[in-house]
Amino acid sequence: DVAVRPAPFDRAFVADFVHSDTADYGVDHYYREVSEGRTRVTGDVDDVHGWYTLAGATADYCSRVMDNGHGEILGYACDLASMHADAIAAWGRDPRTAGTDVFVMVYDGYGTVGVESGLSGTDLAAVTVPATNDVVNARNTRVVVHEIGHFLGLRHAAGWRCDASTVVHDGYVVSEHDVSPSPEELTGALDPYGCSLLTYGDEYDPMGGGGTFHHGMFHKWRLGWASADHVVTAGRSGEYVLDAMETASTGITLLHVPIDHGYTRGQYYVVEYRTRTGLDGDDTDPTHPAIDGVLVRRVRVNVSGPGTAIPDRDVSGASNHVYVPGVDFVDPYRGIRLTVLSTDGAQARVRLDYETRFPREDP
Repeated sequence: DVAVRPAPFDRAFVADFVHSDTADYGVDHYYREVSEGRTRVTGDVDDVHGWYTLAGATADYCSRVMDNGHGEILGYACDLASMHADAIAAWGRDPRTAGTDVFVMVYDGYGTVGVESGLSGTDLAAVTVPATNDVVNARNTRVVVHEIGHFLGLRHAAGWRCDASTVVHDGYVVSEHDVSPSPEELTGALDPYGCSLLTYGDEYDPMGGGGTFHHGMFHKWRLGWASADHVVTAGRSGEYVLDAMETASTGITLLHVPIDHGYTRGQYYVVEYRTRTGLDGDDTDPTHPAIDGVLVRRVRVNVSGPGTAIPDRDVSGASNHVYVPGVDFVDPYRGIRLTVLSTDGAQARVRLDYETRFPREDP
């Protein structure tokens, strides 16, 4: 509990973490860059409050209290409504009068990576993160951005991984239960064709495992950061020019490719061109390298669970999602081929072909 050990950081640190203008640090910087200035996080050190000691001990709020393997005793499976209520009581103010859209609640002694929820008795949102655990979440921009993304209405950016195909077969209908909790846990989520949906499998979107890379262009569009002029639905074969999705554009930044067949009717692929620009140029994590290439995601509409899923490029078992000249995206079940003709760091030229699809084979 907070009362028995020093606070892990002070109010000035939090204010700097939120409002710092450095490319690899500030939450406000992230939103201003990714939204092209349309969204930002306002405030200063006077909007940071605490630390406060809650009325109860960790075990009073959390059903599991355990060592996280790094010498820290943390609580899991916690009653966040009670924690929030006691934190607000210790603060001594009515949150409805604070002029705030979302509260970030930081608890020392809380172990779960992050949760987005509401503040009981209000229509306000709360993003809950631990002050410290094995990934130091309250000092990690990606976790805060991920949870605020849920507050803004985004679902997870998942990944497909298949044993024998780069796409999901037409005969498979994914459900909320056919989801692995992380890219490392592939059990119990296989369809008859050996495919698994990985909740955090998209390495190029913070709603998946994408760190502080830009949100995918589909998510930007959902958030109002791209106008209808930037989105084209490709209803027929042809060539298209995609502008890089990190900077202001007057051209196309998102290509919708309808999937209008069988079980997948009403779904579609979305295509974007991503470059090593700004936050997307971060090459510090070798497992999530910066890229210059085209990404393809499958959008699932009117379902629970993840909202987008990015397929692996091949069946090697390694995560590989990027399409460049000489590497095509092919969906044989729906007769769709996307060929990257060229990229130059500002635009990608692609060709979309609707081909004869493979006959459906039931498992």
